[in-house]
Amino acid sequence: MKRKLISILIGSLLCLAIVIQLVPAPPAEAAEVTLTILNPKGNVEQVEIPPLAERVDTLDGKKIGYWFYTKDESAGINARDSLLNILRQMYPTAQLIRAHGKGGVANQETTAIYERTARESDISIFGVAN
Repeated sequence: MKRKLISILIGSLLCLAIVIQLVPAPPAEAAEVTLTILNPKGNVEQVEIPPLAERVDTLDGKKIGYWFYTKDESAGINARDSLLNILRQMYPTAQLIRAHGKGGVANQETTAIYERTARESDISIFGVAN
């Protein structure tokens, strides 16, 4: 009898717990919320883009300054050599001037090399290969 009474009591408590979980809680008072909406494009200042350099009619007899940048030395060397071979075959009178320096990162060293190459050559080629 005592066991039956304890079982009924435990069963009743479980049923009560389930019913309490199923009954929705009263709504809490809504807190005041302020949303700030941002422009996803941002405010980008328009800059004037300089025109491209004028194109030459031919590369024959021109001084061609070239700079080839790559992170993978073998890919860069292969791409550079292929380009130079094509230029030598198509324009045998053109003079190829190699720009020397490290990488393609804009710093004082590379800026000076770019400026020197522009002064010493009629045409500049900047290649990137990875």
